[in-house]
Amino acid sequence: MVLLIIGAVMTLYMGDVKIRRNGEVLDPVLNMELSEDDTVITGSGAKAEIMEKDSSIIVLNENTTFTIVEERARRHFFLSWGSVWAKVKKLAGWNFQIESPVTVAGVRGTEFFVCFTDDSSQVGVVEGKVDVLDKKEGKHYILDKMKLYKRAKKRVIIRKIKKINRWAEWKKKDLDHVIKLAEKGNLQATIIAEALSKRINTPDALQRIKALRAEQSRGTEGKLMRTVFRIRALEADVSLMERKVRRIGSGMGRLKNLIGSGKFKLARTVASELENRISASIPETFEIEARAKRISQDLRLLLKELKGVDDQKVKARIKKEIMKNIKRVSVARARIRSQRKRLERFRNLLNKLKKAIKP
Repeated sequence: MVLLIIGAVMTLYMGDVKIRRNGEVLDPVLNMELSEDDTVITGSGAKAEIMEKDSSIIVLNENTTFTIVEERARRHFFLSWGSVWAKVKKLAGWNFQIESPVTVAGVRGTEFFVCFTDDSSQVGVVEGKVDVLDKKEGKHYILDKMKLYKRAKKRVIIRKIKKINRWAEWKKKDLDHVIKLAEKGNLQATIIAEALSKRINTPDALQRIKALRAEQSRGTEGKLMRTVFRIRALEADVSLMERKVRRIGSGMGRLKNLIGSGKFKLARTVASELENRISASIPETFEIEARAKRISQDLRLLLKELKGVDDQKVKARIKKEIMKNIKRVSVARARIRSQRKRLERFRNLLNKLKKAIKP
């Protein structure tokens, strides 16, 4: 399968990883799209990998909080805590920045890592060149290959890196850990293990994982587990659409101000951009709602399958889970319909405002 990347996506993860979006905390799914203002949080023993649309890679270590600040003309990220490793494709200008409370590290194309804990910050360069802005001094430090910047309290140290701990690489021990979770019946761990085994090229492990996946897919409970992952992806897409609609709403407010102040040339540009975004978003809401409808139908089919389950305790537990997830899908459908109505109102308002833009 070829993955078409239109923004940042979470291509791999293990352990306790969460996505904070629009005030919600979401469980990730493999190849989940990430956008501006999303915060990725990794717990103890966890790790996550983000791929940018140009195939640049960012890996988050355990106990890390990392926010995507900007994803348009430049890429800007904020490391609140923890450590990240980035392998950046060659760029024009210093358009890839990872900021921490102490530093801003800007790169064109390189491999480097950034760490921040308490009042201590480190930036290390593996390949290429990094421009480090020390926010306390207001001073720039240009780091070449195998150089380390370190600030501890009031002191800055620049030194040569003697040995690199390549913690960002996915290793066999990571795969073994995920397989253990998969063997306990964790279907998402099985999916991640399958992707990871391809990455580190372990054919024997891949065969084991495929057998596990086939076993987990049998029966009503296995089907329910797979459906739950579809619901997670659905909820993430609904949340992303809500963010898009809010930004369109902000754009409409800006357009009104531009027309009111007589800036008609810029108003035409903004109106055209809003029209394109609304036109692209409305069909997307129909597609998301259609997915929700299919998931709801699949859940109701699972309810019918329960008639063949003899164990009454198991039957009651699965039925409770199915009903809970039917409600989740219903809420998601209501949310996406609400966003479509807002988009239709914005489209009508935009048509009125366009008439007020003088040639």
